[in-house]
Amino acid sequence: MLSKRVRLYLALVLALIAVTTTVNFAFASNSAADGQSGNSVNATAAATMAAPTLIANFPLCQPPTPTPAPTATKGAAPTKAATMAATAAMMPATMAATMAPMAMTMAATMAPTAAMMAATMAPTAAPVMPTATPIQIGKKPAEAGVRVAGTKNWLNKGAHCINVAEVTAGGPSDIAGIKSGDLVLGFDKDALKDPADFYAHVSKHLSGDVVTITVQRGGKAMSLKVTLGLNPFIQ
Repeated sequence: MLSKRVRLYLALVLALIAVTTTVNFAFASNSAADGQSGNSVNATAAATMAAPTLIANFPLCQPPTPTPAPTATKGAAPTKAATMAATAAMMPATMAATMAPMAMTMAATMAPTAAMMAATMAPTAAPVMPTATPIQIGKKPAEAGVRVAGTKNWLNKGAHCINVAEVTAGGPSDIAGIKSGDLVLGFDKDALKDPADFYAHVSKHLSGDVVTITVQRGGKAMSLKVTLGLNPFIQ
């Protein structure tokens, strides 16, 4: 009877030891997995924060806010001058309404003849690509082959924007794709304050240097690579 109890007691002790060993092994495995997951999350976060920002975003130029017209006082009787002004304003509209049918008839009659003359006299011309002017490398003063000026029609943070007034045919800006009427936003990664600031940035370079000029066209910004030339007028 005593030996049976001893054997039962030994069996229970062995079972408890086996359960304890299994629980410790599972806990250690979960801890290792959590550690690896934490290291992976930390590595991903570090890689995301270390990603460089290479593109410079320049604010777009906006048209000035129109000044609201003065509100007329209610109940005020129209003056003689206001009555005459209203009558004069109606006269062009009346004349235009009278002459419009006549103009449409004449245009309909002459349009076929004009179209035939235009087709005969104006042969189709293939688009001509600009011919690049040879550039001397490594000399000063550099030029971008463009004339810029301030414009009151567009504002950027309250200041007048820089308008491309003229592009030299075959010059650096012409070859790069800059067009007259573009708005200059930035030079490389620098925002520009005025036309003098643009020319100052160009003067820091040598002919043959490649710079990035950001312009606004059609409400969108575009960055163009420009190979600067040599200014032939300033030696």
